Amino acid sequence: MTNIKTLVALLIAGAAITACSSDDAAVEKQPEVPSTTGKYTLTVKASKEDSGTRALSLMMGVGTMELKPVWDKNDDVTLKSGDESVKMTVTPDPLDDTKATLTATLATAPADGDELTLELCSSSISGQTGTLDYIASHCDYATATVTVTSVDGGVITTSASETPAEFVNQNAIARFTLYNGSTLISPTQLEVSISHSNQQVQAYLHQLGKDSYTFTIPAETYTNSAGVLYFALPSMPASVTIGDTPVPLDAEKFTLKLTATTANDVYTYTKTGYPFTAGKFYNIAVKMLPVGAISGKFSIDYNKKVYFSKGNLQATTTDNGTTWTWAFAEHQWDYIGGRSKNGSEPQTGNNFINGNGTLSENGTVDFFGWSTDNSQNYYGINSTTMNATSPYLGSFVDWGSLAITNGGNMENSGWRTLTANEWTYLLNLRQSGSTVNSTSHARYATATVKIGDTPVYYGMILFPDDVTIESGAASWGTINSSSSYATTCTPEQLAALEAKGCVFLPAAGFRDGTSVYTVDNGPSYNHGYYWTSTANGSNQANYILFTGSAISPANRDKGYSVRLVKDAQ
Repeated sequence: MTNIKTLVALLIAGAAITACSSDDAAVEKQPEVPSTTGKYTLTVKASKEDSGTRALSLMMGVGTMELKPVWDKNDDVTLKSGDESVKMTVTPDPLDDTKATLTATLATAPADGDELTLELCSSSISGQTGTLDYIASHCDYATATVTVTSVDGGVITTSASETPAEFVNQNAIARFTLYNGSTLISPTQLEVSISHSNQQVQAYLHQLGKDSYTFTIPAETYTNSAGVLYFALPSMPASVTIGDTPVPLDAEKFTLKLTATTANDVYTYTKTGYPFTAGKFYNIAVKMLPVGAISGKFSIDYNKKVYFSKGNLQATTTDNGTTWTWAFAEHQWDYIGGRSKNGSEPQTGNNFINGNGTLSENGTVDFFGWSTDNSQNYYGINSTTMNATSPYLGSFVDWGSLAITNGGNMENSGWRTLTANEWTYLLNLRQSGSTVNSTSHARYATATVKIGDTPVYYGMILFPDDVTIESGAASWGTINSSSSYATTCTPEQLAALEAKGCVFLPAAGFRDGTSVYTVDNGPSYNHGYYWTSTANGSNQANYILFTGSAISPANRDKGYSVRLVKDAQ
């Protein structure tokens, strides 16, 4: 059974009174001073009775979970008197370990009326390992105060001689069980960040060091208790005073974010509001998402689901291609585009590609030739149109093997490119279980995003499994049909659809050599071209084309968009 600290403590101190006599003549009694030891002693009778909030040693029953409080001789209790701070000796009651005697020796006598502070554990929550044992010995922080009523001889008497001094817990304890779908996550590190919508409050929390915590989880914890972690977390006051102004800390204006890092992946969980109250125990099952993923799950086979990345893949260089940084576009609808052959549009990085991962001018690219293991093919950043020869001959190398800065920033973290068969199932065979505008088994709709009457983006909306989307969420065209981008919505409506897990694939066009053919010429020319991981012969590969949601072969030298996925449990 794990021993953890106190909720309630009882302080009882007694002072010995003595008298002296010589023959039969009474001598006036003088206060005894500790002239022989120079020390002053304090004895505290403490208990850990249930205060109605939580207990602290794990006891599980049918449908219940609580923590039972017990004392341990190694409990860390500090007595503070003026500038003096001393450790107290803890002696648990051998017949009832919810009770104990605490003793301390002071070098300086406090004065009558002085307030003494008792602290159990440390106020710091840093360094936690995710176990109850660590909380027990380090950060089950509780405090109590007593007032000195007399000092007689070497004995200190306090106001708690008759009335128990109550230890008040300053932290909450949370039991997090971390999941990716139904699979437990075994993190090597957990980050907890706490933010507030009021910038002054956020700056105040940062100044106090109460806005960010990083915990490293030892192997014996995350392998033996996969996904289950215990942490002491600070409570937040109802208000703070910034300058001379009291500012309420409304709970709903907080955002709590958990980031769990495993050996091969990074997961996040974000919740509006900060739920933790001092002295409370919380048992929370946390459904986490891979970093960079949209929340919707999509069936790509009869027994396999995936998450989509938050945007198309992009690569950026500031040294003409010597080094590259890979990232997902900030928004689902973002694409780079560029100047078409003899066109007047501004040039972008897509127009500057001139070789094996090199650019004539620095920039960002998002049109890639099919990625192969040929040494002259840098993940398809190549402008050659010599399709039947190098650099496009060879086996596929997945863009998902790269370290993607906003996708976990780990190589081979699980991001990958869908196969042609998976795209076919997703768009044409999937029984999604979703209903959109009264259409059952809704899979996709091609759409125009407008501001007022002005088209801003064209693309394809993918509907995740098992959602219901009402008619007013957009102006719907035909569901499960290309329908010439007949569905229309505003950027705000698109953001609301994303919150339901929907994916938007922009019809970004394509690149041929250094010329870019984008979507700027009206809806009849708007096409999305997205690579699959499936080869079609030695010099072609399959891609998904929005028109008719068809899978088609193309020469590998064509520059198409890439949207990665990650398998979901």
